[in-house]
Amino acid sequence: MMEKLNVVASTGKPVNAVCRGWGSSLQAAVINCFVAIISVVLVTLPVSAEAAGPSISSVSPNSGSVDGGETVTINGNGLSGTRSVKIGGKEASGIVVVDDQTITAITPETVVGNHDVVVTTAGIQASLPAGFETTSFVSAPILTSISPSTGPVSGGTTVTISGYGFSNATGVSFGGVAARSFQILSDGHVSAVTPNGSLGLVDVEMTSSIGSSAALTQSFTYIPASTNSDLSSLTLSQGALAPSFSANVTAYSAEVSESTASIAISATALENDALVTVNGQPSTSSVNLQPGANTITIVVTAQDGVTTKKYTLTVTRKSPAGVSVADQTINVPAGTSPPDVRLDRNASGGPFTNAAVISVQPVNAGRAVVTMGDYAQLGSASPVGWYLKFIPAPTYSGTVVVDFSLTSAAGSNAGRITYNLGYDPAVVANEMDSLVHGFIESRQNLIATMIKVPGLLERRRMDLSSSPVTTRLVPSQQGMSLGFSTSLSQMNAARDGQQADALPFNIWMDGALMLHNRSENDDRWGSFGMVSAGVDYLVSDTALVGVSFHFDRMTDPTRENAELTGNGWLAGPYASLELGKGIFWDTSILYGGSANDLETAFWDGSFNTKRWLFDTSIKGQYYLDGVTTLTPKARAVYFSEKVEDYIVRNGSGSELAVEGFTSEQLRLSLGAEIAREYRLSDGSQMTPKIGVTGGFSGLDGAGAFASLNTGVVLETAEQWAIDFSILYSLDGDGGKSAGARAALGKRF
Repeated sequence: MMEKLNVVASTGKPVNAVCRGWGSSLQAAVINCFVAIISVVLVTLPVSAEAAGPSISSVSPNSGSVDGGETVTINGNGLSGTRSVKIGGKEASGIVVVDDQTITAITPETVVGNHDVVVTTAGIQASLPAGFETTSFVSAPILTSISPSTGPVSGGTTVTISGYGFSNATGVSFGGVAARSFQILSDGHVSAVTPNGSLGLVDVEMTSSIGSSAALTQSFTYIPASTNSDLSSLTLSQGALAPSFSANVTAYSAEVSESTASIAISATALENDALVTVNGQPSTSSVNLQPGANTITIVVTAQDGVTTKKYTLTVTRKSPAGVSVADQTINVPAGTSPPDVRLDRNASGGPFTNAAVISVQPVNAGRAVVTMGDYAQLGSASPVGWYLKFIPAPTYSGTVVVDFSLTSAAGSNAGRITYNLGYDPAVVANEMDSLVHGFIESRQNLIATMIKVPGLLERRRMDLSSSPVTTRLVPSQQGMSLGFSTSLSQMNAARDGQQADALPFNIWMDGALMLHNRSENDDRWGSFGMVSAGVDYLVSDTALVGVSFHFDRMTDPTRENAELTGNGWLAGPYASLELGKGIFWDTSILYGGSANDLETAFWDGSFNTKRWLFDTSIKGQYYLDGVTTLTPKARAVYFSEKVEDYIVRNGSGSELAVEGFTSEQLRLSLGAEIAREYRLSDGSQMTPKIGVTGGFSGLDGAGAFASLNTGVVLETAEQWAIDFSILYSLDGDGGKSAGARAALGKRF
């Protein structure tokens, strides 16, 4: 309500008194009245503008982060003239007046605690005490230290990172590579497992839900992985080790009661991050025990992932009362088979209801089978007892240990049969001879197929070549071949174009690589490679002579984990004559040898060979018209290789002489290829082609074969040459193969 005032004008008298004096002087009276009225208005207005100030009833949300940046809504009255909002004495930003009862603002950065919210409108403030609370610390993490600060390049080191703001961590990296795992221990500590790394110092960085930390620069050092594969401790849940544990002792034994069906083994590596397995399982796994002796293998793999050390532990579980089994030793003379062994002979606690093989050592020495009854007996009597039949590997000799168990109503017990095997020289010699025969015959096939000596026709094609090097890739049913070839003439033509003068001398090189797989390989792949080189001379336009050299290498994995490898060579003269217009006769005679190694599961040796090869062919090149070319070819190859007598040895030092042999192969084939040139509108030349070949391989490698090939050659106006062809073949046994060949070249 407006207050009643006694307003005095500038004359110092009341307004009514001033105005009453206007009669004596009209002009003075008007002026004095006007001044008095204005003074009353000026004095009265501020008083009449006094009204109710702003008020705050609530803040939503009423809590947030000390980092600020969150939008809050303030409710109350008289808020339309809001000029400022403060939270905890800090100015908020982004003030928006929604209406007289509602405003919004963005919280400032504060400290943890309860804060007053103050709103100012036209110089009048309203406050909500403790209206906003900061209850959490959320910021980008800060890293201060790491321990340990070194670890192997193989990774796996557990480190503890210290700092601040880790509560919202989402990842840890070492040198930009994510840790294998990490765990938030507290707001100031995180545990992480290092990934694989490279030698030297790296940065450590942590990411969180609101940002990444500044890197802890050059704070972790990757060091070479340790090759130490020792154990630091070995303990058992039952029984005692004998002898006491030592890292340098690798064989131990222990004894447990008959009621102990399993045992837990705690094996700890000396170096952190080394891998420990017990019978191939994690070291924390328990091991089931059979009555009698149980062999347990503990393997430690060092940090480098390569170095290993094996510890063996033999745990003997006592046999139940009333059951005993006698061990037996069987001597098997050379050339004879092991007899069936009665397992329950001299055993007590029967009758036995079951028998089983526990293990055979070494595992590749043969196969053991338990049978019921003496099958060697004649007549109609019922079979009696449990027997062990052992079938040794054909070439194995030495000691074989077979552990077995017998079970009856009284319990179970374990026993052992020890075989002392002599080897049968005839069986070993036949096995070695079979492996070498297969290796030699397979290699002869590959050499006869892939050997290449260029004649006059190829020389003339080289002189017209636009590519300095020719490559080929040909998959087949038995493998994949990859090859290349080049020559001095070919490079000369590619450089100077088809106008280049033919060189009298030519140096050439050719290479090929094949992956092969045959039935004797047990689905394993072998390899064959050949590098050929030579020099030839043009005696005349129709005669060429030269000398070639060929080096080959072959690996051939076969059954029973055997592998044969060999390096060989062939060298000799060759000649090429043009018998008539477009008819060429090529002939080469090559002599050489090879050095080879034979490795099997039990016997190893080496053998040498001498070999010679005669290769002759007649081929022609006929132009059916100006753009169509027919190239027929007839070829004969004779290949003889003599394997000299050789010696094989086993692990016990025994030696066995194996007689050598001679392997011969004769291959005859006929074929033809037809090609037609097409000139395209852009100046390019396209030449489709198709060819067929049939033949027969006799002597030691018999069988018919046939093949069909088709393709296209494209030569562009820019002198790019693209050659592509596909091959399909069929042999007499129904085998099929398909392949492709591609070449790309450009004349410069």
